[in-house]
Order: sequence, then structure tokens, then C-alpha cells
Amino acid sequence: MRCFYAGWCLSGLLASAAVASESPRWDAPALVTDGDADPLPSRDALSPAQEKILWDEIRHNVAALRSLQLALPDIAQTVTYNFPLRVEPGLPDYAGFRISAFSDHNAAVGTSQVLDYNGGNRTYDGHRGTDIALYPFSWNKVDSGDMQVIAAAAGTIAYKDDTDASDHNCNVASADPWNYIGVVHSDGRLTLYGHMRHNSLTAKGVGQAVAQGDYLGTAASSGNSSGPHLHFEVRTGGFTSNEWVDPYAGPSSQAASLWTNQRPYLDSAINRLATHSSPPSTPDPCLPTVTNLQDSFTTNQNIYFYAYYRDFQGALPTQLTLYRPDGSVYQTWSYSNATTFSSAWSAAWVQNLPAGSPAGTWRFAADYNGQSYGTFFNVNAPTALTLVSPNGGEQWNLLQPHAVTWTDNFGGDVNIDLYRNNVFVARLASNTASDGAYAWAPAAGLAPGTGYSVRITSVIAPTLQDSSDAVFSLGDTIYADGFDTP
Repeated sequence: MRCFYAGWCLSGLLASAAVASESPRWDAPALVTDGDADPLPSRDALSPAQEKILWDEIRHNVAALRSLQLALPDIAQTVTYNFPLRVEPGLPDYAGFRISAFSDHNAAVGTSQVLDYNGGNRTYDGHRGTDIALYPFSWNKVDSGDMQVIAAAAGTIAYKDDTDASDHNCNVASADPWNYIGVVHSDGRLTLYGHMRHNSLTAKGVGQAVAQGDYLGTAASSGNSSGPHLHFEVRTGGFTSNEWVDPYAGPSSQAASLWTNQRPYLDSAINRLATHSSPPSTPDPCLPTVTNLQDSFTTNQNIYFYAYYRDFQGALPTQLTLYRPDGSVYQTWSYSNATTFSSAWSAAWVQNLPAGSPAGTWRFAADYNGQSYGTFFNVNAPTALTLVSPNGGEQWNLLQPHAVTWTDNFGGDVNIDLYRNNVFVARLASNTASDGAYAWAPAAGLAPGTGYSVRITSVIAPTLQDSSDAVFSLGDTIYADGFDTP
């Protein structure tokens, strides 16, 4: 079966060789957005009573676990942390986070004076953890479960609370309990992962081990929270309010970092490049954004090109380029401004491609702070995707290589998923190149039999997808010589 985006129309499939050979333009498209894109702060402020309840519960559980199974702390086994958030595999974002607040090292709680680990003021009064906010489209990411919370270090689940069904708290005055997990480590330290989405928490329970990188849940805004973020906090000793540890090393913190690879204080990057039919709209900062994302256009239609930055530094120039389908440069320009720093920023330009512009897949690219980024869009060529194989009736043997093949006319990546009787079984590939072929050897753990189908989905435009027209079978009779008969 062949699938198209609703509402796309084919107009003038004219790829003029003369146009394609023109010299690139150096004039910048019109700048339509240039500012802080995240007006909603992401904070938490537990009352003393709430904090006492939370940590008393954790201390009680840790003591019980130590009396039953958990080894005593071994300070010689100092653990280090990996970053505790990752984008759900198969999404087009390069990253989906920004640091909205570090820990406050100023001992004078209750004042306006704050001090982060680097001697700056990227924190708020009395904050003892790291707040990692979602960006861009933060509420959309909450509702889609796009940002996975993962175990920063191996340990044992010491506490787990998933009682708050409200994932959209937008006020730190909320009395709702947090949805959170506390993990105790071999060196005695404990990490807390707070504000997770209701019903997203791992099925593992208190007393069970987690490995570094294991899924714990998805980030949201449950409990005492002003916006979508993960609160990541480290404590040691008796886990009292005076025994917190900042994993970051810096002039106002400890000398040695507890991160395996500590990110720079100014972690300037582009989280996502995207094309839109019109600017995104967020009438209510506490509700999801109307993104207006689109990746297929006709000539004489406005195309809005967006760059979504974290830790934006205006003095660092961004070089932006539009490439024609043949790879030649259509337009290139540079962007910078006088902004010293913003933890979230977006810039956008509008361009109306003239009639006669080459039809096909174009590329929008950016270079910023030593990194390259890109996304794709189609012009006068509605994107299409057709799964070729397996398309019904095949029998593929377990452990043997087979080619999943398809045709498409778009750039970027695709996700490949396996279903049985229309029920999701496994993701075969995330963000694999849309080059028309993927080698797959069915795992031995798959149940043999019929009813299987494959679905291929565009990463940039997930409504563009195609599935097997009919089911295929997996066979399990594999002999040492690789054949399915003796």
C-alpha cells in the first residue's frame, strides 16, 4: 500500500536544470523569530514538611534493604554518573533537554543570592539538585513520552512512588506528591529522579537492581513542579538536607566530577532543526504547542525554517544553508546576535521558493559551535513511502539475514518496527538511513509462526508510513549448516 500526507498537492514537477545550476544566494531569508523560546521556568520547591516525608520514606526503605539484602556502603567503589535523560529512539531531535537550574551552593537560604557550581547564577535559592527541562515543545514531549529517564549509575531501587496522575502541574505551589524513583549505589550515595510521568515508571520494584542506562520512566511535571523537567539529586550519608552532593566539579563545588563525562557549563548546541507551514503557537504556556510542523511544500508557499538552541550564545555564529535536491547550494547565510546567553532560544526564517525551483528532496542544514545539523523537506513532490519486502506470504527463518526493502522519495531516517497480529513486537531499527534496504536477522527469541508484518515510518514525519500488505511467517528449524532442512 502507498501512503501520502493528506492535503498535499502535486504542482509543476519541473526541475529546471538552469535553476539548479545557478550560483548560491548569499542574502538571508527574512528573520521572523529571534528570542527566548521558553517563557515557562522549570522549578520545584518542596515545603519542609513535604521534603521530610519524602526522605523519611527513602531512609526507612534503605534501612530495611540493608537488613535484608543490600550490602553496606563501600566508599572504595565510587560510582560515576552518565547523563540521566535520553530522547526516545526514533525521534528527529538531536537532543530534547536544557539545564534550567543547577544546584545552589550559597549557604544563605532565603535570600536572593545564589551560586551554581561554576560561580554563576544558573540556579535558584536553596535548590539541591539539577533541573533538566524538556525542549523544544516541552508539554508535547510529556504527552508523547519522548524523554526517557534512565539510571545514571547502577544501583538498587530504594523507593518508588507513582501516585500522582497529574503530569501537567504548572505551579510549584502544588501539593501533589512527586512521581519519583530513588536508587542507592554501592558507595552509599543515592540519586533521586523526580517529576516523572504517571504510569511510565519501570516495572521493577523496590529492592531490584538497575544497570547504568536502564529505563526508569519518562520526564513530566508531576508533583511540586512548574514545568516539564527531571529533578536529579544526589545525597550521601544519612540523606539529610545537609548531605547533598553536586555531581558537577567546579570552583564553587568539588574538585572531582562525579560525571563520567561532565558536560560543559555552556553546553551550546542545536536541539532540533525543523520546517513549519507557519510559526508554532503556544497560547497557553501550560499546554502543548501547536507545532505546525510540515516537511512537504509547493512553490509559492511560505516555508518557515527553525533552529531550536539550548545554552544559546549569540556571539557564536550559525552558518545556515539550503541545498537543492541535486546537492547544490541554493542559499546560505550566517546568524548571530548580541545575546550573551539564554538556556533556550529559537531563531526562524521564512522563505518562499519561486516557481521553477527543482522538485524533490531539499536539505536545511546548520553549523553551530563546531557541530553540524540537518533536516529534509520536499518541494513539489509529495513524499511517498512503499514497503516492498516483506509484503506478505514470505517465510523468513530465525537467525538468518533477510532484506527489509522499501522505496521512498524523501531524505532523513526511518524507523522499522515488527508487529504480530497488529500488536507491536519490537523495534528493528531506529533512525536508520532511508536508503531503501535494511538487513535483519530475526532473533532466536521471536515466536515462530505466521501473523507477522513490518511497518516503516519516516522519522521527520511519523504520519508517513507503510506496512506489509499481508502477513508473513517466521520459521524456527535452523540446523548447524544454516539450512532449514537436514
